[in-house]
Amino acid sequence: MICPKCGYQRTQNDDPLIPITTCPSCQIIYEKYGRQAIPPTRRTNTQPDKLIDFNNITIVQAITIAIGLIVIITLSLPAFEKMTIHLIGPFDSRPEILFTEMVEHPERLDAHKKKLCAWATREEIRKPTFLNKLGKESACKNQY
Repeated sequence: MICPKCGYQRTQNDDPLIPITTCPSCQIIYEKYGRQAIPPTRRTNTQPDKLIDFNNITIVQAITIAIGLIVIITLSLPAFEKMTIHLIGPFDSRPEILFTEMVEHPERLDAHKKKLCAWATREEIRKPTFLNKLGKESACKNQY
């Protein structure tokens, strides 16, 4: 080992009573002087690290990758849905039906209720307030 302070290199002829962790010439302790005295370990493998060879993927690796992608997509869907509602929400107008239309076409009432429930649900997600929650509960009554 070469001393980082004085540059002395240990030999076999040095005093055996001086520990290996100490320089025989200047008596410093290598650990206390600094970690520069410890030579860095070298890699014995001179080949560069290989990247994944996609031509030789095993079934287990393919299944692991597929499961990972499914988990990532599943976890990101609620955030994506909420983001989409925030983008579309301000332009989403409340569905309206005229009284005369209800009287003349009573079969359209169920379809209108579904549209109103869907709008109220989007509105509650877009702007979660107490009034929007009550509006959703009122609009979606008997829908579930």
